[in-house]
Amino acid sequence: MAQKRPSLTVVVTAYNEEDTLERSVRAAKDALAGVISDYEIIVIDDASRDRSGAIADELAREDPRIRSVHNEVNLNQGGCYKKSIALAAKEYHCLLPGDDMVTKESLKDLFRSVGKADMSLIYIANEGVRHPVRWVVSEGFVLTLNILFGFGIKYYNGPIVVRTDLLKTISLNGSFAFCAETIIPLLYRKKSYTVVPMIFTKDKKGPNMKAIKRNFFSVVRAILKLFWELRVRGTR
Repeated sequence: MAQKRPSLTVVVTAYNEEDTLERSVRAAKDALAGVISDYEIIVIDDASRDRSGAIADELAREDPRIRSVHNEVNLNQGGCYKKSIALAAKEYHCLLPGDDMVTKESLKDLFRSVGKADMSLIYIANEGVRHPVRWVVSEGFVLTLNILFGFGIKYYNGPIVVRTDLLKTISLNGSFAFCAETIIPLLYRKKSYTVVPMIFTKDKKGPNMKAIKRNFFSVVRAILKLFWELRVRGTR
């Protein structure tokens, strides 16, 4: 029997993830089993051009705790995250990409952390599985944020778990910096957090250089806005 923990909304996003979406959702369900009994899974098809939307609908038909949502235009991860907060009906919120990159055991560890703090942050325990370019970009991002904001966080990306009521108080730009836009303001408010090491599967796709270039300036703008509001004006 699942230990009594706060309820959880798990959001699985998919943009052209027909090969991995179903596995991602089933992995989340398996990881929730015996850990959290009160949960919902929201599958967001981010205007995919493959069968991701149809797969999301099939999963929703077979389980009343699963909802499928379809974006008419692509919002990217940050936009889906922002949208999912308004849809979430449970006490805590977690967003997972539909690429099946996180092991089921690590997901279970993450879900076991729900309720221990206001946020559950992660770091990748097996760094060697990531593409070198992705590792360099990530490490540079972490170093920059820790210098700018004075924290010693190991990783500023997801999946993270956050209290839903706190998420609803945060101003998000919908950029790829959405995790940083969540974590940093809450740390400034002295909200509590725990850290969960995560095991990722081997990065087979490699970095999407077009996406990195396309989203670079929106991420920079989001971070500069955070710095201005938190470090300069102190208003956020």
